[in-house]
Amino acid sequence: MRDWSELRRDNSVKRKETSRQEISNKMDGARISAEDASISAQSLYGQFKDLYDSALMWCEIVLRAEGWVTLGGGHHEAAIAGFLFFVGQDVELLASLLNDCRRIRHNLRYDWEPDAISSIQVVELADAVSLLDEIIIKWLADRHPDLVPD
Repeated sequence: MRDWSELRRDNSVKRKETSRQEISNKMDGARISAEDASISAQSLYGQFKDLYDSALMWCEIVLRAEGWVTLGGGHHEAAIAGFLFFVGQDVELLASLLNDCRRIRHNLRYDWEPDAISSIQVVELADAVSLLDEIIIKWLADRHPDLVPD
């Protein structure tokens, strides 16, 4: 995964102001995607996709709160790298797991490698999404209290 300074140098991100409403909408979307993943009739692929979408939205919340937006290809990688950069080294293992999930999602989406996903990975991603919700809400309250939704 490229680091934040490399992403800035490559113009993979740019400055853009956000609002409390945008953050609130992304939180709602992240939580709805996580809930959708729990629908029992879904395949492992569907569960993984919904959980990954949720995780990505949580990472985007961090970027948007810091006044950045991703550009063009590689935006998933940029969102995860931004999450790690702004939240800090305490989330390095979590960011690494998300980056692994990013690669799996790519293989599922573009190369259709259904054996690339297991029920264990779905459970790990579900745990990661729950942790993201907790970590990012606390981070947002500490760093950007004006952006915390009512």
